[in-house]
Amino acid sequence: METGIKKYMGIAIAICVGCAAVLSSGCKNLTDSSEKDLTSFAFKKDNNSWLNKDIVGAIDQASGTVRITVPESAYKYDDPSKKGNRKFKASFTISPHAKLYKGTAEQKSGALEDLFIENKEYKVVAEDGSEKTYTIRIKIEYTMPTVAPAD
Repeated sequence: METGIKKYMGIAIAICVGCAAVLSSGCKNLTDSSEKDLTSFAFKKDNNSWLNKDIVGAIDQASGTVRITVPESAYKYDDPSKKGNRKFKASFTISPHAKLYKGTAEQKSGALEDLFIENKEYKVVAEDGSEKTYTIRIKIEYTMPTVAPAD
């Protein structure tokens, strides 16, 4: 009888060791979140001092599109000696435990800096590794020059 107990005890120990090896091997945690939404995207005055107010994007979750309209004047430097366009720092929020990437580089809200003069793609990666791509669609709002009527 004692031999049978030792035999089953050895099998139980082997099963426990095997389970521990599988669990510690980095297999995916079944409780990892699959949420991967971009829930806000904006150019905030706090991070872009030349703006008169926050510029907030409209997010379409179904198409993975963020539409944001930026006035032409926001791109121009007040100092004529500076050439080119200003870079904006974007602020965003994403699902808890998710991360935002441009290519392979993780992005941080308030630190994401770019010209934003053309469409950009960003990827939100959930805790479970699933991902969703968002396209930031920039619309530059140009001011129409006014012409005085002829006399």
